[in-house]
Amino acid sequence: MRVSSKTRVILIKKTHVKTYRGREYPRFWLSSAGVFMALVEGASSQDLLDKTIKAYPNDEVLQCCLEMAPFTGIEGFRVGLSAILSKGKLEESDAIAIMLVQSQKDLSTQQSKQFFEILKKHPEQYEKLKKQIEQLTEFVDKMEKLI
Repeated sequence: MRVSSKTRVILIKKTHVKTYRGREYPRFWLSSAGVFMALVEGASSQDLLDKTIKAYPNDEVLQCCLEMAPFTGIEGFRVGLSAILSKGKLEESDAIAIMLVQSQKDLSTQQSKQFFEILKKHPEQYEKLKKQIEQLTEFVDKMEKLI
């Protein structure tokens, strides 16, 4: 993936401060762009998820995307990285786009069940994906009638 020379990509950022013997030391972890860059480069999604939960406990969108990583593959990682590079952050609509990339893969019944079990742990993303699928189904039905 090519980034223009004008685009400034921050791959790490300060997450919090640790105090040791009365002195404060900044703690750093990958930014969202850094997480997706690491995934594209082949890093373990489970290791990234474990550390991201500690660094960003309230970032449900990033956590959901990392949990879906075994199902999305490199194409999903590239969608996430592209979204971050263009908008500067990962939004819920991007998580849905990543999940839709996953839907193009031929998953077994067991893998599909696992996918939806993970997704149900994130009810907001689950409901939004359901709504997106319903809208997409309606659109396909309309296109089919035109043909």
